[in-house]
Amino acid sequence: MRTRSSGSHRRVRPSRPPGGQQAPAVSVDHLLEALPDGVAFVDKDGRIVYTNSILQKLSGYRSAELVGQLVELLVPERLHAYHTARRAEYVGNPYARSMGVNPYIVVRRKDGTEFPVDIALSPLQTASGEVVVATLRDASERRNEEGRRRLMRLMVDAVE
Repeated sequence: MRTRSSGSHRRVRPSRPPGGQQAPAVSVDHLLEALPDGVAFVDKDGRIVYTNSILQKLSGYRSAELVGQLVELLVPERLHAYHTARRAEYVGNPYARSMGVNPYIVVRRKDGTEFPVDIALSPLQTASGEVVVATLRDASERRNEEGRRRLMRLMVDAVE
């Protein structure tokens, strides 16, 4: 595993918890299903190899419809070329990173509608090769609140 440190981006190496702590025994499937975020594992070719039920609920796709498909299935068509290029760059130099609070990151649902998301990426070595773990959080509510705050500030500024 390579390491990269660039500002706030760094690759996290697995380690033992400090102070003799031991995580409770739990299956990986149960852990991934307990997370509040959507999770997808994507192979080096950009194909989805795993999704949790939260991602399925957010996207409107069943697991069988997602697994084996290119991750661009979840990307609006107008962004396919851009996303494909960015994905290839990331696969060439994978490291754990948050894509931050970016107002332009959206997911396309099965019905064609889009919603804003916050995404974090991390490489993971598995028995069948390295995958990228993508966690997705629906950012609709937070972004709506940010919009309301901006509007309120503009209204206050206009009155002053």
